[in-house]
Amino acid sequence: MIPLFKSTFRLKLLNIILFSQFIGLLIIGIILYSQFKSFLNNSTETRIQENVLIAELLLDTDRISEGSSGVLKKYADGIGKILDARVTVINIDGLVIADSEVPLDE
Repeated sequence: MIPLFKSTFRLKLLNIILFSQFIGLLIIGIILYSQFKSFLNNSTETRIQENVLIAELLLDTDRISEGSSGVLKKYADGIGKILDARVTVINIDGLVIADSEVPLDE
């Protein structure tokens, strides 16, 4: 038969090992969460910047004038379908000129 003090020593040792593993996994989880979060933020930002560049390249500046909101609405709708996103065209003063999800008459 095993003496009582050996079994309590084993339990203490087991508790210390389990607690150490838990703390180690917790620290690794926090580090990985931080890394994945920053990676996803950076990749999302990069994708948005690339989509803006594509939209700028596809914009036909010769056909656009101050009064041609119909052309801009068609442009916003087309880019919105390509990117599967909402597209809003805003002038330099911050006024919304066209939006892919808002009808032209609003």
